[in-house]
Amino acid sequence: MYHKLKRDYNKFYAEGGWWHDHERERAFLADRIIAPLGLKPGGRLLDFGCGMGHFSALFHDAGFEVTGLDRSEVGIAHAREQYPGPTFLNEDADVVFERFAAESLDVVFVRGMSWYHYELNETNKHGLDVREKTARLFELLVPGGHFILQIKTDFSGNRPESGVHHLKVGEFRRHFEPFGEIRLVTDWDGMPLASDGDGERSGRNIIIATRK
Repeated sequence: MYHKLKRDYNKFYAEGGWWHDHERERAFLADRIIAPLGLKPGGRLLDFGCGMGHFSALFHDAGFEVTGLDRSEVGIAHAREQYPGPTFLNEDADVVFERFAAESLDVVFVRGMSWYHYELNETNKHGLDVREKTARLFELLVPGGHFILQIKTDFSGNRPESGVHHLKVGEFRRHFEPFGEIRLVTDWDGMPLASDGDGERSGRNIIIATRK
């Protein structure tokens, strides 16, 4: 699966990748993530699965010391060319556990990474134990550091055989509760998501942040 994903993303990024409104996304990060969590400039942030580096650059512009990591050489080549501020690593995801020491990061930011599109609390159909991987990422955080996931879902609970899963609010909460204090759960419009019902009324994707 993951070799195919890499090929697909290389092709996608070579064709231009995602389109972003830079100023709109800058305001989004400031208003939906940085301010509500009280994240401080100067903190060490890992953009895990950074793609073409857009959000790494935005966090860097906001004053963070940023490393972006992605296994797509096309994405990282673009990031290095376009965004000179952050450090970019073209590595497989598991290399992060060798690259960074325990308790060396203030923030792990994950946006749209495929790990979190499937089963979270058991080995998924691709043979990935997401709970174990998440636990290892939390080991890289300093005490009081934040793990932030921003990912698409319509909260329906649908699990198509050939596509990504649309997990419910409670599934995300149950995944992250063992790792620390869940400090923020909203949709992308800022609506608080306390229950599955809130998610169904929203249908607008999730931001969930957990403090170690």
